[in-house]
Amino acid sequence: MVRLDDRQPSRAVIALGCAGPTVVHGLLHVSQVRTGESVVVQGAGPVGLAAAMYAHLAGADPVILIGAPEGRLGLAARLGVGHEWLDIERLEPGERLERVRARTGGRGADLVAECAGVPAAVSEALDLARPGGRVLVLGQYTDRGPTPLNPHLITRKQLTLLGSWAFSAAHYVEYLRTLPQLLSRFPLEQLVTEFPLDRAQDALDAARAGTVGKAVLVP
Repeated sequence: MVRLDDRQPSRAVIALGCAGPTVVHGLLHVSQVRTGESVVVQGAGPVGLAAAMYAHLAGADPVILIGAPEGRLGLAARLGVGHEWLDIERLEPGERLERVRARTGGRGADLVAECAGVPAAVSEALDLARPGGRVLVLGQYTDRGPTPLNPHLITRKQLTLLGSWAFSAAHYVEYLRTLPQLLSRFPLEQLVTEFPLDRAQDALDAARAGTVGKAVLVP
């Protein structure tokens, strides 16, 4: 059990209650994003939004968010999360690659953080990363099966592939310690949509459809 102080309102804590420590583990410890790096985040759910937020705090520029649905990307834009937002429902993979390269001086991203939970995103991440870049696989929490990828890209571009699984209690405490920094920049409470307990199925449906940032049940 961790006691919260007044700087850590419960609504803000739960907005990234699982995604926050997951990203602290992966982005701050495993891949260690650096100031001035270009970062592509695949996925606009809570983990993707958290990854983009922490990339901002680390001084990454630009931060490019790739995902869907359009409402999730719109929410990210309203919250100031990301510098550019690419909708996978409107842009084909080749168009997404072209946009990323255009924003990164033609090279690709220093770091691609896969937060989508879709195996095919890992394959696309190899394309989006620059030569000598890093790919962090963060979103594959459940086994969604294999996906084709081109290992030649790993060798030719000399990529570093990193995996990160969940988080520890220490990462959760670190997440809570970074909340004041997150709150000073992002209105985390706006991610939360509350549902009464008797509308639990509505909350699940909304989360699945991506029409809310974070569905929270209130007993």
